Amino acid sequence: MVGYYLRVNSVVINGLRTGAEDMAQKLACWKLKSIILNCARQLFISNAQTAYIKVMKHRHACELLKGKIRLSNYRYFRAIENDTRGDESEGVSLRYYEDTRLKKDSINDHFLFSVSENNANAAFLLTKFDCDAIVTISNPEEFIKRIIKALKMKNCATEHIRYRIVPECESGFKRVLYVKNSRISKSELNAQEIIHHLFEKDKKYKCEREFRIAIEQYICTDHEDIQQAKDKRSGCSIKNHPLNASDCVECLARKYQVCDEAFYLDIGNCEDITTLRLACDL
Repeated sequence: MVGYYLRVNSVVINGLRTGAEDMAQKLACWKLKSIILNCARQLFISNAQTAYIKVMKHRHACELLKGKIRLSNYRYFRAIENDTRGDESEGVSLRYYEDTRLKKDSINDHFLFSVSENNANAAFLLTKFDCDAIVTISNPEEFIKRIIKALKMKNCATEHIRYRIVPECESGFKRVLYVKNSRISKSELNAQEIIHHLFEKDKKYKCEREFRIAIEQYICTDHEDIQQAKDKRSGCSIKNHPLNASDCVECLARKYQVCDEAFYLDIGNCEDITTLRLACDL
């Protein structure tokens, strides 16, 4: 913290303040205001550029530095049968209001890329996930810009499958809140202040101090495809169908061979915004 000290020499004639003193005090106040605004601006920039860490196997960490990232479907984590990586309610919001259970799920497929706060307990995370390397993302804003750019290129290369980053993550990694299965107040319910289901987890995972990016996958097709699907299944809308929204859409998903578990995205070399540390060097 840098301290600033401003001194104004007082000039008093017959017990009255002079115009010169008033002017000096106004100047001092203006300088102090300018200093405070500048400090606040620098603090905002610092927060926006907060670094994150990701514990990984060394071979996967090396791939990340080269810009190859794996995005896993949240349904994939539901299928894992251990509590270390698996979460049977991943991607689902579960809250309680009085005796009523409130549940929110997604009709779309979403793919997740998770990190932890820079000051998270790295040694604990390495042990928990059986990893031997840590990647630090020193410029998350640029990292996300590269993801968005790579998704646009991926969309151009596919005819019917589209990907987009969810709005909550367009400006940065979004914090996961550990409120699943907790109770909400009437005011929260009335204000519909229920957390996005993709960023809600049970408090037993709180030690992970997780932030994440979510990518939505959807089918973009035409009316003819829809009509053919309707001949086999029922209940489908016309355009930009969310995956798994209906049996009809599942039929289209099989037709276009959408990925269910995970996909890799090449965002370009990231050695300028990431660093790698081995667990043995901690």
